[in-house]
Amino acid sequence: MDTTKFLDEKPKIIFEKRFEQCPLCLEREFHPDGNIEFNEHKLEYSLCRRCGLKFLNPPIKKDGYVNIYKYFFWSEFDINKNKLKKISLKKGRAHNKAIYHSGMVSENISINEKTKILDVGSGYGYLLTELKKQYGCITHAIEPGEQAIAVLKESGIEHVGSDADIFFQENAGNVYDIICFASSLINFTDPVEILKGANRNLSDGGYVYIQINNPLARGGESLWHPFLMTQECLEFLLKKCGFKPIIWDFDPSPDKKSKPFKWWISVIARKEPVNDFELHHFNVEEYLERRKKGQANIRKTYQDKIYIREKRKSHPMV
Repeated sequence: MDTTKFLDEKPKIIFEKRFEQCPLCLEREFHPDGNIEFNEHKLEYSLCRRCGLKFLNPPIKKDGYVNIYKYFFWSEFDINKNKLKKISLKKGRAHNKAIYHSGMVSENISINEKTKILDVGSGYGYLLTELKKQYGCITHAIEPGEQAIAVLKESGIEHVGSDADIFFQENAGNVYDIICFASSLINFTDPVEILKGANRNLSDGGYVYIQINNPLARGGESLWHPFLMTQECLEFLLKKCGFKPIIWDFDPSPDKKSKPFKWWISVIARKEPVNDFELHHFNVEEYLERRKKGQANIRKTYQDKIYIREKRKSHPMV
């Protein structure tokens, strides 16, 4: 795909009306929690005082994301810096993350050649490629990015759709054993509806696998992230959508020094009715203090890495 044509084009941002209540728990009291800048827009985040969901407010319309994900996100064009960037399809960091994801799934869920797995927001399909290679299972992907779709097809993974909302509405009878949202759930404009859609497309007793950024350690504020949530908030969301969390894991940064600050939050949840999903007590001031400590620890980890890297240049044995 010729991405140079995008150098003079910028994706259009279209806003919805401001949220008057939390899209997850319907609370009406928010705490302003920072902003990000994109082109001429300043995007504001609100933090729900009841459940802790953090969300862009006003939200960006789904239509505003369609072309971004179709043409820009996986292309060689960096829309944030308005210039071309290099993207490698070689096995590197993304592949290492796929090894982690596939391990989480295969070590906690029984998989064989008849297991039907759907990866939503699959990117280049590293997770599905690993599982297919190990177990010969049936692998389907939902992915809007044209460049990523081309790679999926080359890898023998069936691309079943580009829009998860539409797919879940039109294919309720297409039942899966496992549906994965490896780092993609917080990219959706309505995570409640997307998880309810996944529930309808899972077999009885089927599983979802989810990984999200931990806002207490890694932040994650980005145009790509309309929502951010803590473990407690994600647990409430899962139970509200008919899932029971059974396994939690906290994938740290590549540097083990970042422990016990949890860089990523991962969970496997089983489809089953959950009657009691009371909200955990959420305190905004406590949240902000925990986040301050967690992100300071991450910054120190990076500073340590830079220091060691510089030392190695002059002292190779360090």
